[in-house]
Amino acid sequence: MEDWKIYALAFFPELRTDLLEDYFSYYHVFFDLHRTLPDLYRSAEPYEALRLRFAYARWCLFHEDADIRNAGMVAWYEHLFDRRENWDYAVRWVDEDEEVMRTCWPIWEYRAKPEDLQDLRELLEIDTRSWDTP
Repeated sequence: MEDWKIYALAFFPELRTDLLEDYFSYYHVFFDLHRTLPDLYRSAEPYEALRLRFAYARWCLFHEDADIRNAGMVAWYEHLFDRRENWDYAVRWVDEDEEVMRTCWPIWEYRAKPEDLQDLRELLEIDTRSWDTP
């Protein structure tokens, strides 16, 4: 069994039936998990479910396999700040991880509406001038 499925099974046993299907990819995992975010952000006890989702996404984002890295980026991180009403919740899970912030900021910056960009930059306390560029 592929490592991404092993981790997904360990983190999300509720997806077991789907994960055992050949068609079910790491993209499907993220699509299923992303659908639950708005409800989790507002639930009384979301911590463990959110921790597992963000831990899995981070593991994928820095995976050695480029396809898995891409899935972590485009199916999870890319969409975290799509809905302004979720910003305050989402930022709590990324703002202290500079590696994730550096990796994901370009896509968040690209996708942000022009009128939201400065607010998002301030919320994330982004000062890209302090980041070394290759």
